[in-house]
Amino acid sequence: MTGLFKGGNEPAGSLKAISKFATLESSDEVEKELDVNSVWENIRDSIKIAAEQSIGYYETKKKKPWFDEDCCMVVERRKQAKLKFLQDPVEEKRDNYFNERREASRTLRNTKRGYLKEKLNEVETNSKNKNIRDLYKGIKEFKNGYQARINVIKDENGDLLADSSSILNRWKNYFAQLLNVNRPNRNDRDEIEIQTAEPFIPEPTLSEVEIAIENLKKYKSPDIDQFPAELIQEGGSALYSEIYKLVLAIWEKEYQNNGRSP
Repeated sequence: MTGLFKGGNEPAGSLKAISKFATLESSDEVEKELDVNSVWENIRDSIKIAAEQSIGYYETKKKKPWFDEDCCMVVERRKQAKLKFLQDPVEEKRDNYFNERREASRTLRNTKRGYLKEKLNEVETNSKNKNIRDLYKGIKEFKNGYQARINVIKDENGDLLADSSSILNRWKNYFAQLLNVNRPNRNDRDEIEIQTAEPFIPEPTLSEVEIAIENLKKYKSPDIDQFPAELIQEGGSALYSEIYKLVLAIWEKEYQNNGRSP
């Protein structure tokens, strides 16, 4: 099963191939004042194609990573022994089922212990090597574990509400108080200064766009376009130039819509 691009966990060297935007068409469309959405879709699709060819997709982890093929085999044998015992509850099949159940429990327990021991060794190695990010990531896996979902909230007095009807009523009252605010009277309205003119924003430069891209936070969940910021940062000057042309086109379009000339 595949998920998002694995840009967040890959070293910078493996992402350098993304700078080869052979599939990125020329952005003369921006100069021809075409739809900026189509230009962004062209850039977005080119990033995804380059990332897919360079680093591929991130394989999602199993809920029980220690559950290997040997565990599957002993669990299947235990299941078949139980079915045979239920169909024909004789002493021989009962003993066979109990033996398979003990063997399955022993295999699962030993496999899980071996996996945990290996993970602890990784945490210790990361601590010695001062690999802080992987260290805290490993500690988090042990610390969190299974967490049951708690569907409770507090009322106005700080008391816990657990039943669904009380929770819905609490949310209803909360949003009623939040949205139904007191409106200012007519005298207060006269004192409010309303500024309709937008402040002048100078034409963006290529260096400003490059700085903005370089300052994007890493290791964050991607937005609706489903690729992390690292892919844009590793795109190189070719991608930076295309994004700058897009930003410039948006800036010019906004000023034209407001009756101004850039």
